[in-house]
Amino acid sequence: MDWYFKCFRYYFTFSGRARRKEYWMFQLVHGVVLLLLIVGDEILSQEEGGPFLAPIYMLATLIPMLAVKIRRLHDVDWSGWWCLLPIIPFGSIFSLYLMVKRGDEGFNQYGADPRDG
Repeated sequence: MDWYFKCFRYYFTFSGRARRKEYWMFQLVHGVVLLLLIVGDEILSQEEGGPFLAPIYMLATLIPMLAVKIRRLHDVDWSGWWCLLPIIPFGSIFSLYLMVKRGDEGFNQYGADPRDG
């Protein structure tokens, strides 16, 4: 859970590097929370009106999700602009490869290795 909240502590931090674990733990917790909110919205929408919890959560987590993805790209020594790759056909497959690829060891142009502490 600490990895999830770490992304919120670095809400607007687009510089530096993020380990695979930081990125994937954020994605895992984000997916579970979003699933629970969607179920909650379904239950509430039968009584009240429309879904409102999940869209608010998605807006609140948009910046940290983008920031951790850019920091993850920095860890594999790629520019943050490559986060736009999924908008082209088959770009999502290569983007997924970059997210699972082991980060550069030692120092790269985006900073020190996050595994070194």
